[in-house]
Amino acid sequence: MPVAREDLARPDPTPYVNYAKRCSDEKLPTIYVLARGANVLLAEWAVEDIEKKGLYKKQNAWKYEMTGKRDTEGYVALLSEPPDSPAK
Repeated sequence: MPVAREDLARPDPTPYVNYAKRCSDEKLPTIYVLARGANVLLAEWAVEDIEKKGLYKKQNAWKYEMTGKRDTEGYVALLSEPPDSPAK
């Protein structure tokens, strides 16, 4: 699930939480959240909200430096179904 800000003034993780809900409804056992640059913070908020709603549990997350014309930060989070979720 790539995360990108459309409105820099009002970042809102709701569309990403809704996407995770659809993934959960479709019984996808694992999702990845990807972001770079200014979107990293939004991705982290989205992951927190996804966990709070009990849709997925963060297994691991990585931040790393991307080098090139412009050095920027990258982010990847691995989320899977919570162990206490009902069998789907």
